[in-house]
Amino acid sequence: MTEQTQTTDNIEQLKAEFQQKKADYLAKESKLKGLESEKAKAEEMKAALENELQEIANKTQTAINADKFLTADQYAEMKSADFNLKAKIDYYQALIEELDERLYVLKAELFRERYDILPYRKDIFLIEVKPLIEQFKKNNADLLSDIYTLLINGGYSQNSTIQEINDIVESIINTDKAINSEYEVDNLIGDFRPQPTLRHQQKTLEEMGRAEPRGFKRLIKNLLK
Repeated sequence: MTEQTQTTDNIEQLKAEFQQKKADYLAKESKLKGLESEKAKAEEMKAALENELQEIANKTQTAINADKFLTADQYAEMKSADFNLKAKIDYYQALIEELDERLYVLKAELFRERYDILPYRKDIFLIEVKPLIEQFKKNNADLLSDIYTLLINGGYSQNSTIQEINDIVESIINTDKAINSEYEVDNLIGDFRPQPTLRHQQKTLEEMGRAEPRGFKRLIKNLLK
């Protein structure tokens, strides 16, 4: 097997592995969006309940300011509404915390997967660039040699001549050219970065009873008080 054949086999294997890992990574985008959407809805519901609770507080205050007596039924109704709304607000806060946890786990997973995918792309690019470099050298060797000869004999120093040629090459490079779309790997998690140390400390404190549990664990704990 020739070196060229080995290189072709290697790059085809790398491409296949890259595309598979990329497909697995992107397949989790819908799950991510689903969790984000569910969290947004929970936050909206919590905000609406908090507004409703504030309205009850305002009505109560208005009644007090008007120096009116509340009937037993009115008080019971307000008390019941206040209790129910606070319970629902507490529930949605716990739900948000649960969704935050699931989002963290998923985002940490996506962070690692994207980090693992990119080296495959790097290796592919480093293989693909070699024949391009050879082609560039072959196509431009005589022209660059002529430029070098003219500059040296025109009074340029060795360093100045090399710098001039480098500047010429740099000036014609399109540094904004995008890579082929098949090699793009969308960043699904923005600037998210896992924080394993902080999470470990939080879980340790919860287990030791020195920190309030989060999510539904907190709800259950409060029910059992």
